[in-house]
Amino acid sequence: MAIDGPDPVDAMTPPPVDVDLTTGLVLYFKLDDDVSSGTAADSSGNANLGLLSNLEPGQARVPGHSGQGIELPGGEAPGWISVQSSPSLNLVSHELTISVWLRASPAPGGGRSTIVARAASAGGVLYSLHLLGDRPALWLNSSQGARGMAISATRLRRDQWVHLALVYDGMRARLHADGRVVAEAAHELGFAPEITPLTIGGRPGGALPAIDTFAGRLDEIAVYDRALSAAEVQALADGFQAAVP
Repeated sequence: MAIDGPDPVDAMTPPPVDVDLTTGLVLYFKLDDDVSSGTAADSSGNANLGLLSNLEPGQARVPGHSGQGIELPGGEAPGWISVQSSPSLNLVSHELTISVWLRASPAPGGGRSTIVARAASAGGVLYSLHLLGDRPALWLNSSQGARGMAISATRLRRDQWVHLALVYDGMRARLHADGRVVAEAAHELGFAPEITPLTIGGRPGGALPAIDTFAGRLDEIAVYDRALSAAEVQALADGFQAAVP
């Protein structure tokens, strides 16, 4: 899995005709903000501003997969990005796509490293895209206690860019790595209504703002309120970027 990710496609190059990377876009962090900025601007048009938490912007802003990205330290002094609850995020309940480019730290992986997660008010997470050691994984929860969990049998290569996508269509959740489905799980009950924050690079844990934090670089983070098609996920993995409405 994961060579070093294809080069980003020129912004003037249109995606294939069967690909729509605009409809349903809820959040889109290009992470090309000013190097001194403590926030991540949302290019989706929904004003879901990201707050850089426990991060020094001048150090965290590094070369990404496309332009600039963000580097999270993990470990004893982790950093993350927090996104407050919003009407557009709260509407994500029946379908979901999370798309992200990541370059995991070269340090050996052990436990859970959360890439994107939304907390559940009752505890735990509503949905999560994460690594278990070096294996990409997903986790979905419903209001009735049902869970959908899946772990890739394939390990990702650390210190190389890889595209991951969690796609949920209301019946099944699929985990894509560089456009290829590497794990899937049934989950037919959707998500409970929530007003909790979205966390990038960690997940809330009781009194702690973030646990199970990620170490490495992230770029081009997008959330959709629909399930992207296989062709649309492949286009993102091929280097096309989410299209701003």
